Amino acid sequence: MKQIDTIIFGATALALPLAYSLGERCLVVERGFSAGAEFVDALVATPTGVCEPETRLAARLRDELTEAGILAPDGRIHILALGGLLAKHYLETGCHLLLGTVPVSVNQISDGFAVELFSPEQGYISYLARTVIDTRVLGQMDFEKSFGLLLCGDSSLKKYDDGSAYLLRGRFDDEFILRLRVGRNATIPESELAADEYLAHNREKLGHAKVAGIALAFGYSFASPLDFTRDGVRYIPSAAYPDALSAVSGGERIWL
Repeated sequence: MKQIDTIIFGATALALPLAYSLGERCLVVERGFSAGAEFVDALVATPTGVCEPETRLAARLRDELTEAGILAPDGRIHILALGGLLAKHYLETGCHLLLGTVPVSVNQISDGFAVELFSPEQGYISYLARTVIDTRVLGQMDFEKSFGLLLCGDSSLKKYDDGSAYLLRGRFDDEFILRLRVGRNATIPESELAADEYLAHNREKLGHAKVAGIALAFGYSFASPLDFTRDGVRYIPSAAYPDALSAVSGGERIWL
């Protein structure tokens, strides 16, 4: 059985500062293959809070995103390009990374946790860890859920919120994110059908905008950030923050 100081579930924006702090003493377990999937794969492109005081790492990321043309001065972001930058930083942390891997069980023991993971490539993997931190969204949490579409449309399109969906501007003049509010139990295929129906019935609002991409994951909205411990595991969902830089700042304030 392998041993590690800390296991983090989710290669999230919030977990990045902790990965920097712990380096090789932590293992980051990600069920997908993207860093910051809670924002990137979900197409959560909420403009970043340009007036909020930032932590050192978040400010560094903002500078890098701005220099690369991914982030506009007013906080609008080309969300698909964020994943590569977060992945680069995760590799720089020196942490251990397991992608395409899911937790099977987490059992609290006298000196920490016995954790069993499963990877299609490696099979079952067992770890002993002193600390376990979960930065994912779990079903029992209190949240609102939405499904995103990346649209390419005329620059004259206006932001709106009609209760069923809302439209945000992306980084570029012809880039928009349409977010449909869906039920807690909605699936991706169901949400895709709902999106098709919404597009068909709301052409007057959307003009000739075309779908350029669809979300691979759901977006989540929380009333406020969460931080609680249950059975020894600390739960701090990164998606409870409105945008990726806020999540990095939140993580840095927690960990550093």
